Amino acid sequence: MTEVIEDHASKFQRFFIFNSSWGPTEDTENEKIVFFYPEDDVNLHSKLVGLIEALITFMTVFSEQPANVQHNLKTKTIFREFEPGFCMALCVAVPYRVKSVNGEVKDTSYSSEKLHDNVLEAILQRTYELFKVFTGGFAHHSLDREAIRSKCSTFFNRFVPNLNFSSNYLNFVNDLFGAVQFLTLEPLDFLHVQSFVNKVENDFACIDKSLFFHHGNIVWSGLQAKETQLLYYYVYNTLLPSYSSKLSGASKNSPFSGHQGKFLTGPTVSLKLTPDEVNSLRIPKVFIPHLDGIKECHFLVYHAIQSTMCLLIPAEVDFTVDFFRRLDGHLGPKLTNMSADLLDVFGRNSSDKICSDTPPSILSPSICVNPVIMETSKVTEDDFDLVYYNDANKAMKNTTAKSGASASTKDDIEVQHCIADVNEDITELIINEQQTGHAAKMTTELSIKMANEEWLVARKVDQRQMYLAFKHKANYSLLDITDEVDKVMASEFKNICLPP
Repeated sequence: MTEVIEDHASKFQRFFIFNSSWGPTEDTENEKIVFFYPEDDVNLHSKLVGLIEALITFMTVFSEQPANVQHNLKTKTIFREFEPGFCMALCVAVPYRVKSVNGEVKDTSYSSEKLHDNVLEAILQRTYELFKVFTGGFAHHSLDREAIRSKCSTFFNRFVPNLNFSSNYLNFVNDLFGAVQFLTLEPLDFLHVQSFVNKVENDFACIDKSLFFHHGNIVWSGLQAKETQLLYYYVYNTLLPSYSSKLSGASKNSPFSGHQGKFLTGPTVSLKLTPDEVNSLRIPKVFIPHLDGIKECHFLVYHAIQSTMCLLIPAEVDFTVDFFRRLDGHLGPKLTNMSADLLDVFGRNSSDKICSDTPPSILSPSICVNPVIMETSKVTEDDFDLVYYNDANKAMKNTTAKSGASASTKDDIEVQHCIADVNEDITELIINEQQTGHAAKMTTELSIKMANEEWLVARKVDQRQMYLAFKHKANYSLLDITDEVDKVMASEFKNICLPP
């Protein structure tokens, strides 16, 4: 008798958007569908939308909070109305295990607990925010239904296929928090970058805002934290991977071999353009908060070696061939040299590649100061794993995420699952306190024992969250673990105000 066990990871099922007011009657119910992926049976589309509408209506009888999750044996669906009338829904198949004996299936078990609601909600929230920053959102197009459908089709047909749930959530903590990474530089090195950015903005007066990324890290941003987070995600998860083959070939050149810059948006193929070809360029637009409301800008992205510079230029600016040639001639050699210098700095300070804790504004030069909140040699010890997230600047330190799926152990995965569960518990605890009229607490803390008998301690202080998973301490009491937490706080966070 041969017994075989096969584990199947979670898998994307479908994503759709609907507006119930667009098809209020049975004869017009298909018109309420704004976007649906994948495109299959149209009748199935209407049934799925009708089921979500029925759930929302049914739950209004029992709760003031709108329904936003549907659990089935094999799937989970997260849905939410992000703008008046417009509801987005994401459906994902839960992980499952198949046990076979001599080729015959004997048992199939589904593990819905391994697909966390708050992680799916975070992914759906980020999906909407990316849509809004690149299209202006639904309300931007007023009541023109065809314009809304066209924008949704253009954006989501490119974005949705990249949603990947097949990795068993080895990095789902990053999905939960949507964090970014900062490059820690010495003050002089940071000033070199800032001077470079200022020089580019002064030489090209049409540039409104700039972002400077290097080797997967943020070095400089002229935008607020939220917009920086979204554009960072787009550049490193969508734009750069689409050019990976071309960029990997260029990266084999010596960093000091001269001009290695190229446009990733705009004239990506050649700078020998006619005026008509310039006018036909499909340059992405972004919509960023402004004093007067929302400002529409061209999103030009230029890359050299390991550095990427994003330029936001007002949409009313008309581009010319001469502009692109001057910008390439200016940025090409200088960004190449800057990236080569940063590679040298990055190599010297590779042990310092962690998320620095900064004041609420990520524009503060303090992001270039060597961090003192945590020493890497201690954080990576076998005693504990650490996840530290600062919502003020979207930065995170995560020692549970190993490089490559093969490096992640069963304990690492369990820690990440527990973090998602505890994060949801803390959020509900805070909401319940607010609803009952209690004053909001500065600090909220939870301590739990995981399934492997080891301890996880979560602490939320204002906008900062910290999760400590203690290893090899299953026999410790709660009092012992409290002492361990105090030791970690005293040694690793001594310069950060995290009251008990």
